[in-house]
Amino acid sequence: MHQWSMLLTIAALSGVALTPVVAAAQQPSDIDKVRAASAALYAALSSLDVAPMERFWAHEPYVRYIGPPSRAVAVGWEEVKKTIAAGNAGLSERRVTLTQSHVQVSGWLAWEVGVETTQRTLKTGEVLNTQNFVTNIYENKDGQWLMVSHHASPVPR
Repeated sequence: MHQWSMLLTIAALSGVALTPVVAAAQQPSDIDKVRAASAALYAALSSLDVAPMERFWAHEPYVRYIGPPSRAVAVGWEEVKKTIAAGNAGLSERRVTLTQSHVQVSGWLAWEVGVETTQRTLKTGEVLNTQNFVTNIYENKDGQWLMVSHHASPVPR
């Protein structure tokens, strides 16, 4: 006998009513929460100011950042913040979108893999369009999903 059939039979014989838990289905899933954190972070990237992005990063010594032009891994929030600010310094505008996003959650960690499409306008007026493979890792800290690692590398042409 199938497990559910057996459970329903036992419940019926013992007079126990089985009701589905609807409230849990109405709560946003952790995957939805990670997607929302990601969307907010990518929207903040357009400001060219690190301050709006600070809300979405864990301010921990173990965070990591590797951008497409990086020659070294930025380690710790202060270094990550400096690296992002230095990358923004030569830009007058930036738009970044994430497509092909795949999110996986396991306990208090989540990772997102996708493709970033970036349009950057340099202060010289030159416009650069790039695509990068990206892996973002998030940590759930007190119910909020915060980025702890970002790695983007150019899609080969």
